[in-house]
Amino acid sequence: MIAVATTVLTIVTSCLFPAISLSKSAIAQVPGVYPFKLGDFAITVLSDGTLPQDLHTLLSNTNPTETDRLLQKNFLTNPVEASINAFLIDTGDQQVLVDTGAGNFFGPKLGGKLQTSLKAAGYTPNEIDAILLTHIHTDHSGGLVEQGKRVFPAATLYVGKPDIDFWFDRANAKRFNVAEKYFDEAAKTVKPYLDAGKVKSFSGKTVLLPGITAHPTPGHTPGHSCYVAASKGESIE
Repeated sequence: MIAVATTVLTIVTSCLFPAISLSKSAIAQVPGVYPFKLGDFAITVLSDGTLPQDLHTLLSNTNPTETDRLLQKNFLTNPVEASINAFLIDTGDQQVLVDTGAGNFFGPKLGGKLQTSLKAAGYTPNEIDAILLTHIHTDHSGGLVEQGKRVFPAATLYVGKPDIDFWFDRANAKRFNVAEKYFDEAAKTVKPYLDAGKVKSFSGKTVLLPGITAHPTPGHTPGHSCYVAASKGESIE
């Protein structure tokens, strides 16, 4: 099982608005921060940095020659720098973070820039009210903690119940031939929030917050989920 730096809300570039108006003071376009409007919501794409991906080993049903040909056609070379992104949904009443990036789990200069991007967008970790995890893999959950402590002390963490059930039962490592490190990382990132009573799990399609609905999409992990944000007739997943 490979934790690939993928994200939800990757279709944001098709929803650009010429005028940006945030519930906080308007900010200029800066590296690592990309704000746009969705109805009454202000959504900000936050960069956590990049991670090199060796597509020769990552991709199946192809070969290195074909992979390199397609990469060259798109002005890319292997390995490809994959973006690790998180998304801040400011509803006006709450600040909701979708995923938290990799934190320090991939080592120096490989992710770990979320807090810097969050600050550049005009927010602090203490202001985050809710965190929606797409799934428990460290390129999405690593930024939850720093030196074993919760980075977002006021936030309630939402995550699909099947992920909680799977990653907190170590018998699943042998049962499904999954590397033990994924279970170790789940304990390091999510358990501090469980211990603090700050985790709410869900099953099935669930309205989590006004205008934000969870849609389970199992496969990558048992509890993998996408989130739909909707405001004033506009929506994005």
